[in-house]
Amino acid sequence: MLSQTTLCFLGALVSQLAVTTCGVPQYTVDLDMPARQRWRHIARDYKDYLLTSVIEWEWKIPDRELNAWAEVAQVPSEYKEELQGFVDELNHPNITLNQFIVRNIAYEKGVSIGCSGGLAAMENGTMIHGRNMDLNVKAINVNGKSTSLEDVTIEVNFLRKNKPIFTGVFWPGGIGFHTAMRYGGWTIEQNTRFRHNNVSNNFEAMTKGMLPHTFVTRMIMEQTPDFDDAVHALSTARFAAPQYFIVAGSRPFQGAVVSVDRGGHLLPGTPPVQYVHQGKKDWFLIQTNDDLLAEPKDGRRETGELAMEVIGQKAISVNTVMRVMQTEPVWNGATLFTWVASPGLGTHIVKVHRESKMELRERKKAFLRRILT
Repeated sequence: MLSQTTLCFLGALVSQLAVTTCGVPQYTVDLDMPARQRWRHIARDYKDYLLTSVIEWEWKIPDRELNAWAEVAQVPSEYKEELQGFVDELNHPNITLNQFIVRNIAYEKGVSIGCSGGLAAMENGTMIHGRNMDLNVKAINVNGKSTSLEDVTIEVNFLRKNKPIFTGVFWPGGIGFHTAMRYGGWTIEQNTRFRHNNVSNNFEAMTKGMLPHTFVTRMIMEQTPDFDDAVHALSTARFAAPQYFIVAGSRPFQGAVVSVDRGGHLLPGTPPVQYVHQGKKDWFLIQTNDDLLAEPKDGRRETGELAMEVIGQKAISVNTVMRVMQTEPVWNGATLFTWVASPGLGTHIVKVHRESKMELRERKKAFLRRILT
């Protein structure tokens, strides 16, 4: 339990500062274009980063192992064509399609650490979804400059007939979804679930036709406009690895946390879908990296819940949910970006770690000024 002093400090921090638009580069991907052409402008803009990261830094996976993972990945042909577009644009003898496939199945391969998600309903039921992407990946040297994933975080709008359909947060080379919103529909966030999450078992599952999540979540978002249908699809898909999905809808009080076991069947002890409800106690959910019906293994969930209670439902907004997600330790040294979105409002905002760090510093200064004067 947090001390009263900590609670007062927390209350001061979450009551400060307004959200501003960040400088994450914005791109569009036109789904009416041939698949190989859709991402080539992004490959071109990040060519030096991609060449360095793919050739020198592909998690040090031996070619034999990399190719084995790529061969069992069950990549839809359209998405494979999109990835081939990166290979075509880079045009380097040491760049292969299999390298880009494995970049998109990093979770199943064990490249994950954490993440935090928050769902909160405004008094009228409008859902706000906050997410922190936590990933402890070292920076690499690109043309003499240290470059981290934070430096290459981008936001991509997907178009059909020149109309935005959905948007997501990406790192160059990725085409599937871990953080995304369908306009007027629903949001999705994927979090690590450690229970029964074993890399060798994930690989074996993929040999049996089970699927990596990024491609499946993108397919569901492309094909499923409705929140309830999306929750059902996520709950029943044959994923190759355990994980959590946090989902918010465009209609009042549509919020859910889906806990997934390998293969689409829940094991004993796995929580059923947990929903946001209209009521004094059930208007928000905080999901980190442990099951919601079990005791949390760290302080992030408790801090996030207390921050929501301090703010109160009457004050819930995109701004205040951003503040919850920027509150330590929900926001921490492994947080690469914070994303807050609302399909009902049509809003989506990304802040990379350094922006949150600056805002947190200013909030702490404001708090100290208040207690010292």
